[in-house]
Amino acid sequence: MNYSTFCPNLTANIMLTQTGRLKLIDFGIAREFKASATKDTKYFVSVGYSPPEQYGTGQTDARSDIYSLGATIHQLLTQRDPANDPFMFPPLRSINPAVSGNMESIVAKCLQIDRTQRYPTVAEVRDALLPLLSTIISPVDGAEMLLIPKGEFLMGTSDEQINELLLQFPAWKREGFASEQPQHRVYLDDFYIDKYPVTNARFEQFVKATGYKAEGDWRKHYTQGKEKQPVVNVSWNDANAYCK
Repeated sequence: MNYSTFCPNLTANIMLTQTGRLKLIDFGIAREFKASATKDTKYFVSVGYSPPEQYGTGQTDARSDIYSLGATIHQLLTQRDPANDPFMFPPLRSINPAVSGNMESIVAKCLQIDRTQRYPTVAEVRDALLPLLSTIISPVDGAEMLLIPKGEFLMGTSDEQINELLLQFPAWKREGFASEQPQHRVYLDDFYIDKYPVTNARFEQFVKATGYKAEGDWRKHYTQGKEKQPVVNVSWNDANAYCK
């Protein structure tokens, strides 16, 4: 039996189209599998995503791609780069409690060091994943995003701006602006940003759905009637967790 294995299976080679379909790209090191061979003639690896047998110790086959798929899913669900600690994959739920136990078990089986303990075919991985689709109530609401073009931006607060603010708010202290000076220019690549601020109601929905424990005391200013006002008192980690 001859078929191709897609060796460089990692997040950088998966593209999401505007219609929501996933596409694999960069087949530069895909190879033909030959059942009669006991070892690959040459070996290529993507550190963190490649299984042990891809390091030249044996012949790669479909189970090698299943390992890479498991590594990719693990990264997508934890935001943990497998290249930083190859072959070490903490249980999914220890990092992301929102992941189901069934998903954790499926990914763990894909990532077995001993390939005889992995799913033998991609079809079996698919069959294990399909029942989980019934637990998805509805697609995630897509936030409306705006593209900010790349370029130079002013960062910080000038002396003139500080003086004006101190006149408006006498209780403020000049020392409070120490981290905002000197005002300087920075270059940023283009990026997307929400068109509208995250509201108290949406942040509360996120906290309830995931069980996330916020660092900031965001509820302090969230009183009745302020559901549609922007959430405040959230830390950088809180904002990062929400975006994930």
